[in-house]
This record gives sequence, structure tokens and C-alpha cells, in this order.
Amino acid sequence: MDSLIGEIQSILMRIDRLPSPKVFSPKELTQDFRIGCIDNAALRFIVPSLANLYAQAPNIRLSIISLHEHFQWALEKGNIDIVIYAPPNLKLRELGKKFHYETLYNTDHVYVVRNTHPLAIKLREGKQLKRSDLKNYRFIAVKYGYSEGKITTDSSGFEEGSNIAIDTPYLLTVPHMLTQCDLIGRLPESSVKELIGNLPLTILPKNLVADPAWTPVFLWHDRTHFDPAHQWFRSVLLRSLEEKRAKKRQESKKSSNLFGEQDAAEGWLEAY
Repeated sequence: MDSLIGEIQSILMRIDRLPSPKVFSPKELTQDFRIGCIDNAALRFIVPSLANLYAQAPNIRLSIISLHEHFQWALEKGNIDIVIYAPPNLKLRELGKKFHYETLYNTDHVYVVRNTHPLAIKLREGKQLKRSDLKNYRFIAVKYGYSEGKITTDSSGFEEGSNIAIDTPYLLTVPHMLTQCDLIGRLPESSVKELIGNLPLTILPKNLVADPAWTPVFLWHDRTHFDPAHQWFRSVLLRSLEEKRAKKRQESKKSSNLFGEQDAAEGWLEAY
């Protein structure tokens, strides 16, 4: 019976919709949408959609839930409606037909240290850093879940258990921790500048990270796949992300054009 709960819930939801074929209206929604993710994922993927979500459905509620190690079970049982996840070892095709997903853009990671860290000083002196240099220092690891008090394998990359000084489920705390000690943190390249802000931190060369790029995914279960409210919710999230990326591409293009015009003007002045 436990294994059938997810399928039974999906069938019951479809049966409930049969007698009253209403036209779906987001404005009438008072639903709670539960999202499992870490804090940085909420900033990167949820925040950009808030304006669109509440403009269309002002009475919905969002619940951000800490990403549990057994998130697949939580999706199936209904504890979570959608998961935003970027695991290095998750094989999406092996999840089974009852799980659905949408992949997002790839993101590499970079190592970050405080400005007074020996590696940062070495970098400023023009010396070349090698991957072996990292072994002399300990790391801050971001964990995605907990298993009997141990860090899950998904949270480690170059860092090994004996090399980890701090583990935390909150990626946003990592930059602030780095300012206080000579530890090394690993942050997603796509958001590293936003995360470190004006903190006295140095981004180490990208080639020091040997791990392949991670691809964040939106993951949900068959239980909500056909539900109109959830279909709308997922579409707004994904559309908002695409709008944000398109806006950034336009800003980047304008910036490059502006610099090109400045270069041309400077060249004209020099010729004159």
C-alpha cells in the first residue's frame, strides 16, 4: 500500500476533476506549493518568479523546504511538490517513469578564499597555483542532506571527509565563514560574484576545480504532473528564468556594444 500511495493520490485527483470541468484560473488559487531546495537555489530560481507568480495568483502560498536526502520519497508521498537540485551523481534516466524533470543551464564551480589566505597572496604575487596546493588546506562543504550524521557524498567533490572543517546546509553562509579563517569554499560560478558581494574574498583560477559542470534540474512526481495548478506553477517558474536570462543576454550585448563604440570613438580621436 505504501508503494501505491503516490499513484492512488494521482488517480483520486483526476477523479475529483471529472465532475466539474472548470476553466482553470490562477486568481482563484489558494494553494500551498512546497519547494525543496537549498538557500542559493531559492535565490537563483524562485526569487525571479515571484513577481509573475503573485501577479497571476495573489493568494497562493510558497513553502521553501530544506532539501532532504530522501527527496524522491518526499516527492512521491506528497511532502514536497517540486525539487530544485544540482547533484553531481543523480542519474535522471534511472529515476523511473513516474518522475519528470526539466534541466536548466550548466554551472561550473570555483574555489574561493579570503584575501589574506596564503593561496590568494601567492596568486597576487603572480605565482601559478596547482591543484596539489589545495591539499594543504581544509574546506567548507555544503551538504544536501543528512545520513546518520554524516555528510552525503553529493556534497563532496575534491574535498574528502578528513579535509572538511565545516559542513553546512546553507550555501549563503559560506562566503562569510571564509572571511574568518584560512579555509576554502566552493561556490557556483554562475552566482559567485553576487554571493561574495563586497566581502574581502578572492576567486581562485577556475582550472583548479576538476569536477564536471553541474546541471540544476526541476524535478517533480507523476502525482502532480497532470494537475493544472502545478502545471501553471512550473511554467511560471521556468518562463521567469528564461526571461531573466534573456534580459541578462540583452544587457551583456548592450554593454559589449557600448564598449565597442567607446573603443571606436577613442580610435577616431587618436586618428584625429
